[in-house]
Amino acid sequence: RHTALKYSSHKFGGDVAPSTTVSEDHLAPLEAECMAIVRNFISTAADEIDRRDAGETLTTKPLVEQLSAKYHEPYYKLFKARKELGHERFIEEVMTPENMRLHGRFIEKTQDALVDIQWIPDINPKEYIQFSLLGIPMAQFDRFVPPEVVEDFKTRFGMYVKRQPNSSVVAKLGVDKALCVEWLKHHVDGFSLDKSIAFGDIPVSVDKPLVMYGAAGMPFISLSTTPHTNPPEVDPRLQIGDEEEGCAVFLNNLFKSVEANPGKTTASGSLFTPEVILAASKVSQEQIRDAAKQQPHL
Repeated sequence: RHTALKYSSHKFGGDVAPSTTVSEDHLAPLEAECMAIVRNFISTAADEIDRRDAGETLTTKPLVEQLSAKYHEPYYKLFKARKELGHERFIEEVMTPENMRLHGRFIEKTQDALVDIQWIPDINPKEYIQFSLLGIPMAQFDRFVPPEVVEDFKTRFGMYVKRQPNSSVVAKLGVDKALCVEWLKHHVDGFSLDKSIAFGDIPVSVDKPLVMYGAAGMPFISLSTTPHTNPPEVDPRLQIGDEEEGCAVFLNNLFKSVEANPGKTTASGSLFTPEVILAASKVSQEQIRDAAKQQPHL
């Protein structure tokens, strides 16, 4: 009901309410603010590692090591480049806007951009709705995005800022993952909730809108590593965990489960029947548990 009311004022035939978007005119100053936050984090994290390498004993875990392990190597490469070039050259030659917004430029494995600018497809001129700032640990959000900065984004640009495990998101009020689903429903032929599966690793907050579509027929697969925080709407039988790796494990088992049940479909013709999904989830949970047992304890 909340989602239906929230988007009832939007015209999804090709237009989106202006209050939810950023125009091209306001893109440059907003992007500059976002990039300044990311540059500050990288410089602060690099200084910290330099001090540790010089023999200083750090009283807290290094900032870079508070991020998921998949980001450690690319950030250490950036720190090395900064040390070789010096801070000024590093900012001028490496931390350019073009490099920071380019997917895979620094984070090759996951093809992330340091500042990911997201817009609504098929609308001209482009309407920007969200900016993802990579590399700020959730626990360090207030340090790099203090309350006065949050308030500045709100008053100057009409945008809110929220923390995530490895990033921060700057978005227009009213923009969340439900907006993406509603766009798909109105713009993609053949898309329907009962033929779709949603995935997310933070069902308690940023992925909560996807969770709520479960009642409308789209199951939600939780990739959360902290299942005790899952909202009650998350089916514990569909709790996989392990983030991207868990997603890959589930997808492999989902396709195997479909192959093991030829000809079985839902009333709408979807191959992803509840039985197929539950079977894939059960096997995935077992495989992830077995893999965790084999991991050495540090």
